[in-house]
Amino acid sequence: SDEKQMLEECELDAVSVCTWNSQHKPCTMLALDAGVNVLCEKPAAADEISLEAAIAAAERSGAVFAEAMRPAHDPAIARIRSALGEIGPIRSARFEFTQYSSRYDRFLAGERVNTFDRTLGNAALLDLGVYAISCALMIFGEPQGEIVSRSAFLDCGFEASGNALLSYPGFVLSVVYSKVCASGQPSVIVGERGSIEIDRLSEPKKVVLKLRGGGERELCPGAV
Repeated sequence: SDEKQMLEECELDAVSVCTWNSQHKPCTMLALDAGVNVLCEKPAAADEISLEAAIAAAERSGAVFAEAMRPAHDPAIARIRSALGEIGPIRSARFEFTQYSSRYDRFLAGERVNTFDRTLGNAALLDLGVYAISCALMIFGEPQGEIVSRSAFLDCGFEASGNALLSYPGFVLSVVYSKVCASGQPSVIVGERGSIEIDRLSEPKKVVLKLRGGGERELCPGAV
């Protein structure tokens, strides 16, 4: 293919994979097999098998394989983790990532838009829910037991929204995600002594710690 020839003939240090989600695996594997470092847009893989294949390819070639999940590198996540002890024990949490897609009205009008084409791997969970799941893992670690989830579908079979429950010692974290509606509510972590509110998981700008007895402070002062 033209892409394979380019990777073999050009002296590339790295490539950024920003294709539709369904094309992440073939594009990533092509580059890794050629020994080229890869930064892949989230989600790095649609399933565990694809992810393991990419990791194995990176190990064989000695190339770097990384996922472009922005919150993983945002200092807000570390500050939230550090502040958990101030509000704990944690008893409840809700991580939400909902938005009304800018292309949804066109879809409702009968236009075929890629955003709602399930063959491209753009389901609500893979497109938006991954932010909430990833932030949960970064802040609290691996949940206990199986993740329970339910999805809501459009008439065409496209996953438009959904919920998931992650169990942790002493509390359950609820994940809410959607591509067809937006609540405008912050994500929240609730403990016996207070709470932490997060405005937007993909790019936290306003993170507020509120104590049960009164008083609050910004965990990300100066964020823009």
